[in-house]
Amino acid sequence: MDIQINMKIDKHQYIERLKREDIYYQTKFTEMKTKIQFLYSQILAIQKQQQQIINALKCNMFITQKFSIKLVADQSMFQQLTQTNFNFGQSTSLLEKPKPAKKSLWQFLRK
Repeated sequence: MDIQINMKIDKHQYIERLKREDIYYQTKFTEMKTKIQFLYSQILAIQKQQQQIINALKCNMFITQKFSIKLVADQSMFQQLTQTNFNFGQSTSLLEKPKPAKKSLWQFLRK
């Protein structure tokens, strides 16, 4: 009879220990699940920031390309103007003051 009581106590203690372990592991699982959800939200935020940076860089590259094309167009236009001004006798240097043309444009076109 003493052995049967001892077995019942051990069985009862074993079940209590299992319940405590179950609660412990459920708590750990919930903590880990919360941490994973937090990290996942951080990853999504980082991906969103990366996409915004990529979009800004694309926009910046587009603006830079348009600006560089405009610069090339402005340079060719400037060269045409300086050649035209040179033909009229004006200075081509930006540092010097422009000299008055020998002939006005109107006089040149009338001939």
